[in-house]
Amino acid sequence: MAERIIVIPGERINLTTITRDDLPLMTGWFADLELNAYLGRPGSFMNEDQEREWFDHQAKDESLRTFGISVKESGALVGTVSLMHLNHLHQTAELGICIGERDAWSK
Repeated sequence: MAERIIVIPGERINLTTITRDDLPLMTGWFADLELNAYLGRPGSFMNEDQEREWFDHQAKDESLRTFGISVKESGALVGTVSLMHLNHLHQTAELGICIGERDAWSK
């Protein structure tokens, strides 16, 4: 299993890199219809092939940066934070936060 690198440390969570080893876990999150409804994608889900495509695409896309949210104490990945539509000239971006692990909702 590839080690996630801590990009931004926090008191209770860290923002980390996401690895290919994380994709099966994330596929489970995005198979949850309730989660997808909260994300504005009602009735949709992503399979593992689609997750791999997303992973490969986001690694090359200069207008997108996605980080893992991991619990500092356990290292467990519980969600993601994305900066989308990055505009380096104007220093703007759209922020997206997804808590995929239901046990971490409302925390």
